[in-house]
Amino acid sequence: MTDIGEFHTDGKNDFGDDVEAFSSDLRGEEIAEHAAQRTAELLENTGFTEVVDLQFGIGRVHIMTRVKADDEKAFVNQIISPSAFMMEENGIDHWLGKQYFPKAGKLRYGWVFSYGAEDIMEAFRKVADVLSTKLQPAEKHEVNEMFMHGKGAPQSGGLNTGRKGAAAIKA
Repeated sequence: MTDIGEFHTDGKNDFGDDVEAFSSDLRGEEIAEHAAQRTAELLENTGFTEVVDLQFGIGRVHIMTRVKADDEKAFVNQIISPSAFMMEENGIDHWLGKQYFPKAGKLRYGWVFSYGAEDIMEAFRKVADVLSTKLQPAEKHEVNEMFMHGKGAPQSGGLNTGRKGAAAIKA
């Protein structure tokens, strides 16, 4: 890691310095590391994910996350879908989806957020724009049990017999 701070979408680092001024001092892998760490942070800040694996290399970022089952629909609608369309429109190589693997004798999966480009800084800025938008948390519905008021269901033999449930019909 370098000491220039994190990359931001406005082209400034944490200290307010122009990031482009440092470009010549950074190697490709350092740029990818910053982009990967910042992307992971933005993904976690959405509230949908927990980053479990982070990999990077020159011109590529690969992040595996854990998403709660209740949040998957919102995660796909608010993170995966807009990111995929943005990356496709901007020519950013990407792979967004589930990756399955065996763990402790069971088949598990994690959500993968992976992208790559010749100019990883520019790709990161576009990804950050999508991930920084105002997100809506998944709707949680709570159901309370209530008694139904009113006349009970008709009973075999009539209400006056005291019997409940089905009974043979007497002719």
